[in-house]
Amino acid sequence: MLGIVPRLRTTYQAPSLRPKPWSKAKVRFKGVKKLGQGSYGSAYAAKLQKRLVIVKVADPFPGGVKMDEALAALAKEVRVLTRLQKFPFVPRILEVGANYYVQEDVGGESMLNLLGKGGLEAREILAEVVAAGVILARFHQDGIAHNDFAPRNVLLTPGGVVVIDYGLAVERDRDGGPAFITAMRNDLVNLLEDALMAMEASDVPPGIRNQVLATVAQFRQRLQAGQFNETTAAEISRDLVFLLAQLTATGRRGKSKKRDRVHVNIADLVPGGRADNMSPRDFDPDQLRKGVKVEMEHTNNPRMALEIAMDHLTEHPRYYDLLEKMEATFHGVDNPPESVRLQTARKFLLEAKVQAARGYPDDARDYVAKATRLISAARLSPTNKWELIHARSLLRETLPDTMKSIKVLHDFNEGREPQEGNEDASF
Repeated sequence: MLGIVPRLRTTYQAPSLRPKPWSKAKVRFKGVKKLGQGSYGSAYAAKLQKRLVIVKVADPFPGGVKMDEALAALAKEVRVLTRLQKFPFVPRILEVGANYYVQEDVGGESMLNLLGKGGLEAREILAEVVAAGVILARFHQDGIAHNDFAPRNVLLTPGGVVVIDYGLAVERDRDGGPAFITAMRNDLVNLLEDALMAMEASDVPPGIRNQVLATVAQFRQRLQAGQFNETTAAEISRDLVFLLAQLTATGRRGKSKKRDRVHVNIADLVPGGRADNMSPRDFDPDQLRKGVKVEMEHTNNPRMALEIAMDHLTEHPRYYDLLEKMEATFHGVDNPPESVRLQTARKFLLEAKVQAARGYPDDARDYVAKATRLISAARLSPTNKWELIHARSLLRETLPDTMKSIKVLHDFNEGREPQEGNEDASF
């Protein structure tokens, strides 16, 4: 066990309770700006009594989850945040309303944004892994698994690492041991992926690189064998902290060494994409940021997310605006690109995966049915091939019991891959 115990908050003020919904409460907030929309609700940046805050509102997409489901998810996130308020690496929750809650804006930037802009040095990423391992261990020992420990939910702030977004968190005492173990394993897998990301910088000494890779391989074997528990995240930090110290001390005597930075576009991870010979500078930065955020819902690798986003933006320069509109109205967009339909369907499949993990197979099947309606309207083309394959494999992975009742692909049972250029092939 790593001999580091994060200092707990010595004072904590319970959040104020407000009976009003967000539609009436928002008049008290200034500078309200919508940050994004998810399946269960929206997030806003605002100012409350001269304090910067983040507001989360239960506001599901029409045709998506039901309002009572969104409210239940919001209540669970509030409950988890309340349980974790003793930790300084969790945002303070300030106010809870009828269909919203308010938390402090801790500032800083997510690892995802930093990787997409100026990049991060290997030692900076490894330092985040060491800190995150201790954080996750404290969560796990308290019976809570984050279950969405991706770079977009790890903030590097002036006060250190802060973890946000507990919408998919799993509580051992409420969700059961099997669900908690699965979610804990997801946290550990993501932690090891971050450690590997640090080794992509070209200036990491071979000796340190090999030791980090060996450490990651060792813990991956333990995860595959089911040999992990609530202290495993701290064990990962313990084994990496010396290597972090060594990496930090590799500068030349008498002068600083220019270090390589890890960017999200280091390598071409999806060969054959339409944007293979293009740079992120060739795209609208707002659309690219929005695209990376969307694609990070489907992969833990920010480089992969960037590359997929660039491919989609070559198809349509406002691809992610169309996707957002498509999700908001379900069938309300006139003639969207086929890949927009498929990505919307994929989001529904991800929601199905969440509901299945929570033990609600009927709700999971409802989401699959919604996805099927979108998929059935799409025809295969070279631009949507990857979306088709991804949706199919996701369905195979999460809901095998739906294969008999819902016909998603005409050749699914034969396991045939879609053939490009066959415009008549449909699902």
